[in-house]
Amino acid sequence: MQESENLSEQQDDKTENENWFFSPKNSWFLSKRSKVILPGKDSWFVNPLTAAKVVYKASRRKKISLNDVTITITKDPELLQQYYDLRDKEYKDYNGWVEYDGAENDFDRKANIMVAVKDGKVIAGLRVSVPHTGYLSNEVPEKSFTYKEICHSCGIGLEGVKYIEVSAIVLDRKADNVLLSKMLRDIVVYCRSNDIKYMFGVSTQKCNRDYRATLKAIGVASVIVDQIEAPKKSKYNNEPMNPIIAIPKLI
Repeated sequence: MQESENLSEQQDDKTENENWFFSPKNSWFLSKRSKVILPGKDSWFVNPLTAAKVVYKASRRKKISLNDVTITITKDPELLQQYYDLRDKEYKDYNGWVEYDGAENDFDRKANIMVAVKDGKVIAGLRVSVPHTGYLSNEVPEKSFTYKEICHSCGIGLEGVKYIEVSAIVLDRKADNVLLSKMLRDIVVYCRSNDIKYMFGVSTQKCNRDYRATLKAIGVASVIVDQIEAPKKSKYNNEPMNPIIAIPKLI
């Protein structure tokens, strides 16, 4: 759920967004520029830029314990900056989106930022936006890519219906996918308490499948709109992306 960042790991093997999830199971990008993925085991790789052999022991990376993790909506400048820095690093390092800029933007300032904090450090975050702030981060109105037009194509009416966008999701690569489940569950509880019918996001097919599985695990129906593709953006390496719609009220 990615400005087409995304409402995003670990059920398949790699994917964005920003905005829904990004962190493969026991896999690793060994070079920002090479974009080579190695399996989750000791592997040798020759970096074409340095011709140096490097050993990565991805499978031995210790997961972050979720004990004493606090999930909250924050306005704290220090926590927000940690979230933006984490987003910038992971999107570039993991997704290979070298043109992406994770610094605070207008969409962030208009939205609520949810972060997961452990020992004072942000280990995950996402952005929750509502339509009264104008077009949302994944919408491109000049190319007729808006949530109302997407829903109209699917036979869904949004007039008078409350909805939100979940985007710019990022997790520390050592964080477990269960953390995303906890964060999305908190958003779903909010939606059900405030008569919000739809949660929207835009991401790659890989991320969307991960989000769909995560949402299903917490009792939320969702659908990936395969027939509609978001306008490509160079900051996302022009990767194909599609909308995903979650319906928190139905299950």
